[in-house]
Amino acid sequence: LGQDKQRAQQKLDGLRVDDPLLGQAAKIETLRRGVDRYQSARRDLPRLATQRADAVGELDHSLRDLGPGWSKERVTEFDTSLPTREAVRQHQQTLSGSERALHDARGKTRAAKSRLDELVRQRDRVKEAFDDLVAPREADRRSLDTERDDIRRLRSGLPPYHRMLERKRNLRAQATDQEARRQSLQTRLQEKGVTLPLWPLFPAFVLLVAMAGWLLATNVLGLGILVLIVLAAGVGGYLWLRVRLTRSSNDRTKRILEELKTVKGGVEALA
Repeated sequence: LGQDKQRAQQKLDGLRVDDPLLGQAAKIETLRRGVDRYQSARRDLPRLATQRADAVGELDHSLRDLGPGWSKERVTEFDTSLPTREAVRQHQQTLSGSERALHDARGKTRAAKSRLDELVRQRDRVKEAFDDLVAPREADRRSLDTERDDIRRLRSGLPPYHRMLERKRNLRAQATDQEARRQSLQTRLQEKGVTLPLWPLFPAFVLLVAMAGWLLATNVLGLGILVLIVLAAGVGGYLWLRVRLTRSSNDRTKRILEELKTVKGGVEALA
């Protein structure tokens, strides 16, 4: 540690301090920054040279696009004021519109020419087909006239045929309705009419005989006669009701038969 201290003291004693130079620290710092900028600019010099060469090449290419009479000096002297720029812009718009109109006109011209060529080809084909036609022979002409007459007759006969066909459809529909009605009437005819059976009269008759015998055996004549009258009235009313129902059923059957006969006549007429 003592040796290190001694060596540091020797270095400190060997240092020389330039006080006037320390007083110019701001100038030194300015010089240092200038040196840094110089070194940075020197490093950027190759890149800037490349960019300059590219810009010069692009300028030359643009001058060639403008025309043979343009140069860097003329471009420098060119009027770049706002009115001139506006006039150039309007001229460019007019030129662009003219180019579009010219392009559209050329397209329409090509389409019209293509259509004209197609029409010419069609005309040539029709002319060739017409030139290939020959006059029909007399026999062929007579055959064509006959076919035309047949077609005229067929056309004149179409309306009556359509009317007859429509009438036939209507008759078929009517026949179908009449047949359905006939089947319905036959079904009704096969149905049994409402009537009263005769078997209930047998128990009533047996009861009447038994009651009469009992009354005769008991000598209750007045009551027996009354009971007999009531039983006789009941049997008579039952028989009268049965006869009435039978007659009504017969009338119904007769009406159905008459209607069925009418329907059959209508079906035969339609057939």
